[in-house]
Amino acid sequence: MLENNDLISLAAVPSLLPPVSSEQVYTNEQWMTLLSICEVFLPSITPSVLTKSKYLQARQSVQDILPANVDDDLADRYLAETVAGSDAFQESIRRRLVAYVPAAQVKGLGLLLSALNTQIGSFAMTGSTKPIYAQTPPARAKIVLQWSASYLGPLRALYFTGESLTKATWLAGSNTLHQVLDFPKVPKQIERHPSYDFQFLEFSDKPASETISMDADVVIIGSGCGAGVMAEHLAANLANHEPKPRILLLEKGYFHPSSHFPMDNASSGIHLFEAGGAVMSDDSSIAIAAGSTFGGGGTVNWSASLQPQHFVREEWATKHKLPFLQSQDFQACLDEVCERMGVCKITDEAGKAKIEHNRANEILLEGARRLGLAAEVVPQNTAGQRHWCGRCSAGCASSTKQGPANYWLPQASKNGVEFIQGCFVEKIRWDESSNSSNPKRAVGLIGTWTSKERNEVRKLRINAARIIVSSGTLHSPLLLHRSGLTPDLRINKHIGSNLHLHPTLPLSATFPYRIDPWDGPILTSAVTSLENVDGQGHGPKIEVMLGTPDMMCTMMPYRPQMLLDALSHTRNGNDTEVALDVALDVALDYKLRLARHGHSFGLIVIQRDHADTSNAAKSYVYADADDFKKVKVHYTPSAKDRECLIQGAMMAARIAYIMGADIIDIFSPSIPVFYRPSSNTKEAEASLVDLSAAPSQDDQATDNKAFEQWISDIKTKGISLVDPQSTRFGSAHQMSTCRMSASAQDGVVDPKGKVWGTHNVYVADASVLPSASGVNPMISTMGMSLHIAKGIVADIQGTAT
Repeated sequence: MLENNDLISLAAVPSLLPPVSSEQVYTNEQWMTLLSICEVFLPSITPSVLTKSKYLQARQSVQDILPANVDDDLADRYLAETVAGSDAFQESIRRRLVAYVPAAQVKGLGLLLSALNTQIGSFAMTGSTKPIYAQTPPARAKIVLQWSASYLGPLRALYFTGESLTKATWLAGSNTLHQVLDFPKVPKQIERHPSYDFQFLEFSDKPASETISMDADVVIIGSGCGAGVMAEHLAANLANHEPKPRILLLEKGYFHPSSHFPMDNASSGIHLFEAGGAVMSDDSSIAIAAGSTFGGGGTVNWSASLQPQHFVREEWATKHKLPFLQSQDFQACLDEVCERMGVCKITDEAGKAKIEHNRANEILLEGARRLGLAAEVVPQNTAGQRHWCGRCSAGCASSTKQGPANYWLPQASKNGVEFIQGCFVEKIRWDESSNSSNPKRAVGLIGTWTSKERNEVRKLRINAARIIVSSGTLHSPLLLHRSGLTPDLRINKHIGSNLHLHPTLPLSATFPYRIDPWDGPILTSAVTSLENVDGQGHGPKIEVMLGTPDMMCTMMPYRPQMLLDALSHTRNGNDTEVALDVALDVALDYKLRLARHGHSFGLIVIQRDHADTSNAAKSYVYADADDFKKVKVHYTPSAKDRECLIQGAMMAARIAYIMGADIIDIFSPSIPVFYRPSSNTKEAEASLVDLSAAPSQDDQATDNKAFEQWISDIKTKGISLVDPQSTRFGSAHQMSTCRMSASAQDGVVDPKGKVWGTHNVYVADASVLPSASGVNPMISTMGMSLHIAKGIVADIQGTAT
């Protein structure tokens, strides 16, 4: 392990945030109102706002888990920390509103804030004519927390807006949480290796008033997993073709060298992800994480490298009438991409034995064994090398992960592929003489190039013989729509529809000893016993979640139900004294649970969503009406999927319990946290196999009874506990918005990846998968892209059949 001085020398180079408009989206009074709502979720907890005994108990709870050699007042400072009066917090919210939130939503929020500042509006929304920012902290908390269960949609939306904005922006400026958790700015076992030295075409020296024209034979739009494989295969197999084709790869994001990794929380969301961190569905039921940087999802994923299972490929071959997806030719494509990245086969016991597990994955595997559940080691795309990272979503400093930016695109570069970063493609251009004919022939594209410093903008007009759209599930269909392939045409009515996700329901398990969940590989194991509960390839898996504090801070829910339950037990349901006493407890409860994260780790229950017709009709992507560069998503996890997720969560809770977890927190506001009656939260040592420290027989019986009662309550209430109006699901896997099909009536691209109704436009990314892959879609996407790439090579060489 490295010493402190060595760690400082290995610290990441800061990544400056890109400039945004200085527009003040709200008036001073609107800002006062919004920030006073946010303060409800992170108030200052001091002896002046709690009873002495309650404050001392809270303080002791934090002190019990603090690392050694910290300041004596750290627990007090952590409890007292608030967003109130923080200029940095306000600026972070302003940046988010200006850069990422659709203009209509910003305007709608502003109207609600203005209404709260009128006597009539305030009375209607709060029960008092007194402005909400002038209310005492407990009174304000009571008002805001009750909005979470309001029958009025705008009030519920205002509650969740305040919660999400606070959690998404607080951690970046927190002065105390990282100290409480003993979370190191630089990973203690960091390995720093240089990334590939990409050369990008630059246009700053060209006149800003002119459109820059270029010629290419093949243009690839995007740089993620599909684009990387496509670029490498075309370049390698056409290197000796006469004449040698010019291949351009365009990426709307930017390349960041490994010296900038891992990025801090504020930087990673903005530089590496779509929409500053996550795209929220229209009803806010699910947050979708998608890579938006050079390398796409391959830069921010967790290394998991699983091939699609037989029941998924059988569905694709039979239901979607694509028999080649069950063929040995397609299997060869899957095996080839795995072999190139050094991914061991699932049957390679020696290869899997080399995969190291951090403590969280060890606990998951051992817990599954004790319960007799099927579990497996997850192969990694790290070429068999040690990959003790833990922060892959913020970029890997070691350059070990053999994704697009570290393997496929460097290989493509060596074979002559040229790269343009910061290039947003506005539309594909068509041969005007073929406008009324079918198929349509593309002749190029129109795009906008923006320098990495964001101070230079140029228009690009690129002529191309073939265009390959690899912009991802969210953006590929939007580009096709902007290019005139709209749903009202006779063909391609499916573009943007049939969105499939892998919805997840997280939970955390807290132990009486440190876990340091941010150390080591993230996802190296999976519990698979329930993955095919319906016999049709649907069911939950249980996996370890990214362990960094920002992930836990964002995902861990507030529990306004604590206040609502207290009110429901009073005589008239509106006992002011009870309400004010409990209102601050909700924020205190959140702070105390978050403070224990160093002793915890997160699990995700992940579900392959159901491919039924009703789901397809309700799930789609589309462009924001005010800004065509912003994607919007219409998706709500179905009742079938939520039922599977709650089943998986109960099984994950059993794994945590059998392994000795003191606290189990399923991330739904409606599910109370389980606290083991015999738990001792002070620091302890424990072994995965040594049970000598097990509680007494009486304590064990008490614990078992309490746990089974907790599980029984969850089972009885079922999916009502994960109502999409209150529970926030997550997903990092998006698929199928340009799905492959056997006929133009059923999908967007043909079995060779060509867009139906076009002559020379292809799609090669996760959007072409016929339905949800059931596993991390990286290998499925790469295998499909290789299949499409082989067909394009054969076409160019004149050997296509």
